[in-house]
Amino acid sequence: MAHYASDCWDAEIKTFYGWVECVGHADRACYDLQQHMKHSNTDLHMSRKLDTPINSKEVIIKFDKGLCGKTFKKEFQVIQKYIEELNHEDKSKYMNELNNNKSFKINVENIDYELNEKMIQFELKDVVIHEEKFIPHVIEPSFGMGRLLYSVLENCFNLRPDQEIIKGEPLRTFFNFPNQISAYKIGLLPLLNNNKFDEHINKLDLLFKERGWNTKIESSGVAIGRRYSRLDEIGVKYCITVDFETIENNTVTIRDIESCKQFRINIENILETLNNLLTDIKTFNH
Repeated sequence: MAHYASDCWDAEIKTFYGWVECVGHADRACYDLQQHMKHSNTDLHMSRKLDTPINSKEVIIKFDKGLCGKTFKKEFQVIQKYIEELNHEDKSKYMNELNNNKSFKINVENIDYELNEKMIQFELKDVVIHEEKFIPHVIEPSFGMGRLLYSVLENCFNLRPDQEIIKGEPLRTFFNFPNQISAYKIGLLPLLNNNKFDEHINKLDLLFKERGWNTKIESSGVAIGRRYSRLDEIGVKYCITVDFETIENNTVTIRDIESCKQFRINIENILETLNNLLTDIKTFNH
């Protein structure tokens, strides 16, 4: 792992080429904000209120700023900041050293300084802590978008297993995308290239788009089976076919991309049915 990371992990996807790393995450801990604090002299600590206050000890620091300023000049600000930002354990260590030896030494930015009991005093007090301060950790996600897109396409690509193989004829293919990521949710097909079906096609197209469902109208002059195949090739999940029965009794057929099965439904119930299918509440067979 990199020196700044406390944890790293990758996500790989199995493809035709083998396992391909597509996502890499690093837990950078508080390294980033510590560096910002160091170089910008800005306090980036956060605080959160404790559910239950904690009784604790706190080391209070008092400087003789006149004596320290006279002794250390401008460097006193660096020394003061360093000592005040120490954790409780380090402050306690220097307090004990000062009590035992009347002085203690610190190293700040590779320079040694010695402080005596006239310059600084420590006092241990009982305190009630209502909040705690911390430096937020940073999680760094890294996504290979091209690899992800390729992996989705490959893993959703299918061949029709029951197709009769004819020499010179290509195998029929389809993309079976999950509902959440399919670009086109619904295909609209008139049974024939006949303007009698236009009114129903346009009404359904508007109805679906009002729900936020992307639709693809396939009204070219080729046979309906070939038009189904064209929509299969771009991953259209469900195909709605308008035919002469639609004009007579307001029903249409719904076709599933994976099984190619169809059933007939009244247009009044089509929104509820498609919503259940597209949100995985129901499957095409149940």
